[in-house]
Amino acid sequence: MKLLAALLMTAAAWAVEPGFIYSATFPYQEYPRDLWAGELVRLKAMGFNAVRVDGGGAAEVTELARLARRLGLKVWLESPVQAPELEPFRAVRGGPILEKPSGRAARLVDPSNYLFAVREAWAAGVKVINCGTMVEEQRVVLARHGALTRNLGKLLATVEPRPGARWRWGVPPRAVLPRGLRLAWLAAPGPRGPAFISALNPSDGPVAGGVLTVTDPRTARPLTLRSVNLPARQALWMPVNLPLAMPEVCPTCSSFAPDERLVSATAELVSVSFENGVLAMEFVAPGEGELVLELARQPEGPLLAGAMLRTFDWDAKTHRLKLRIPAGRAPEFRSRVGLGIELPDSSVFLKAPKRLILGSTAVVTATFSSPELAGRARLLAPAGWRVRPESRGKSEIDYQVEVPAEAVAGDMVTLAVEAEGKVAQSMTLPLAPFCSLRIDPEELFEWRRGKVRAIRPHLAATVLPRRRTYGIRLRNQSDEIRTFELVAAGEGLEFQPSQVEAVVAGGLEREVTLSALAPGGRPGLYRWNLVVRQGSQVVETPMALAVISPDEALVYQLDIDRDGAAEWVLENQKIRVVVSPREGGRLLEFRLKGREVVGREVGAGAGPAEVRVVGAGKVEVGEGQARRRISLGAADAFFEVEGRLTVEPAPGVRVEGSRVSLAPAASTEPRP
Repeated sequence: MKLLAALLMTAAAWAVEPGFIYSATFPYQEYPRDLWAGELVRLKAMGFNAVRVDGGGAAEVTELARLARRLGLKVWLESPVQAPELEPFRAVRGGPILEKPSGRAARLVDPSNYLFAVREAWAAGVKVINCGTMVEEQRVVLARHGALTRNLGKLLATVEPRPGARWRWGVPPRAVLPRGLRLAWLAAPGPRGPAFISALNPSDGPVAGGVLTVTDPRTARPLTLRSVNLPARQALWMPVNLPLAMPEVCPTCSSFAPDERLVSATAELVSVSFENGVLAMEFVAPGEGELVLELARQPEGPLLAGAMLRTFDWDAKTHRLKLRIPAGRAPEFRSRVGLGIELPDSSVFLKAPKRLILGSTAVVTATFSSPELAGRARLLAPAGWRVRPESRGKSEIDYQVEVPAEAVAGDMVTLAVEAEGKVAQSMTLPLAPFCSLRIDPEELFEWRRGKVRAIRPHLAATVLPRRRTYGIRLRNQSDEIRTFELVAAGEGLEFQPSQVEAVVAGGLEREVTLSALAPGGRPGLYRWNLVVRQGSQVVETPMALAVISPDEALVYQLDIDRDGAAEWVLENQKIRVVVSPREGGRLLEFRLKGREVVGREVGAGAGPAEVRVVGAGKVEVGEGQARRRISLGAADAFFEVEGRLTVEPAPGVRVEGSRVSLAPAASTEPRP
């Protein structure tokens, strides 16, 4: 596991709004450009608000900055890149690029547990975290940190470790804490401000049913936190004295009085919202916890906690409300509490599609409790989006929302109705293209042992005189039925059918079958395009068909590994061999078709090498004494290399002299 770097600095050292920087190193060099957007969307969905980039040219960094700006991410440049085209993207001009600040103090934290590593850094006052490697086993933990920084980052950036916190444990309270429990107190500057308690339990045993006594920042009196339940090797970030009307706590709670607050919670608060009279709070609760609220009036409605109706304890004298926070289910431990604070005099309900289609106009319907409220409302959308209201009646408005075509598929956006200066109802929706395609066959390239990537353009092969049949699964991303037109066209190929209409119900998938044939019977690599149209929207998918003669192997060029430089490919009915001129003629991959048998060469030349076709199924690599020849027969399950050859050990691959044979191992079964 790679190290996780935590940089100690204040948020003011960065030319960004106050908040945590929760960053992930993005090794964009390992990804083809068409995958950058998807990877950035994945990181954003985990809660990262920045990506750290090591090195790169102006063109690559500019493309990353464009994508980051669309997604609301920052790009942290570890090494400065100077180019005129980058100036509009720098943070000093409001852009997403963050320069590496000078004068910072850096330290490394233990990466063996990302939960403790990050929480220990936060407890020490760290405001900038970079995760060097995305560890799949700790994906839930990384997303948990991200939820905190996304929703409460501005508040967390203001709190600092405060020494001298007096902990009292149990009933009656005593100064001795449970063995192994580590607590830290972090508070905002000045008196009576918000605070958090960082609790870590690195031991193998749980902390169960604990009672913790601290000093209430608001009243300076003892404050008792009950139901401190912390399983083994778990952590909590428990809130204390959070004013509900504070925008950094709850952006939609402006109607609350300044002294209404979350007194304490023995679970990890993730988000707070107030819509249509309901105060909703989301927690991470590895164990059962307790929530204490201080409100100006007794709540009117029911309590919904953990998807069940619950009772709550209201003290009319202190105006404090206590309720149980149910433990969430592993591994996310999410638990939601919804409390009806008041019966709203007015309400708004939104109806929208399941997803917003790029480059289209979506209809979002708002239903209001009164015509007067409808006349004072507006729909809030991301900056730059056009919204046109159209009345459906006295209390209903259809908002025509124009979704930009340049937005990023997979991203999530929030739409909200604002009425009388308050957010009355909101919803978060995904962005999607108008359709998606799955094309069979899907040829893969193993770019790293055990890691495969689809070949683009879509590559398939056929042996003369047979035709290649494709199964195209077309998904309609809209909620409504749509008619799609599919057109196949390419020089030297004949398609049956070349054009077809497909009617697909909303949100469903339909399979369309077509076949391609080289009518002239000439072997070679044929490029063609599959075009899908629906109204004014068009998506074009590049395709490639390797037409192979039964009498000799085919040699052609294609960027198999998608690094921007074409490789040489030798292919017959049984195997495919990929030669990289960029890497000295190294055999990037050789694959037995239809079987999970893949090999590669190690130790070949590092510099560029010339590759020439010297015969049917034969190429020559290099010049002079450094030359070697690679040969592939018409129907052989082996190929030969004249010259140096070191093959990485792999099941089913055998090297005998200059011959490399590929055969499935005894335990290897054909792929279905």
